[in-house]
Amino acid sequence: MKNIISEKKFKEFTDKHADSRKAMLSFLEALRNANWITVNELKDDYPNASILENNRICFDIKGGNYRVILRLNYNSQTAFVRFIGTHAEYNNIEDANII
Repeated sequence: MKNIISEKKFKEFTDKHADSRKAMLSFLEALRNANWITVNELKDDYPNASILENNRICFDIKGGNYRVILRLNYNSQTAFVRFIGTHAEYNNIEDANII
């Protein structure tokens, strides 16, 4: 993805959860290098990613310890960071409300 909006959320999260740093930075680097045109291409790279409504995708990071929800615009190659949290934090949100 050429554009990652709110990329600073990754740094803020890893500052609070130091054990997530390596996995989150690896995911962020993979995201920067991604050139997905369709959700099928994304699923080739991340078969366990959950497809949500409104072009949002939930990624399990570090064996499901952490979750990242992105809203993707494939045409402009833009990823909007909508949520980064622990598995427990994710369980306390309604992902339908994360736009």
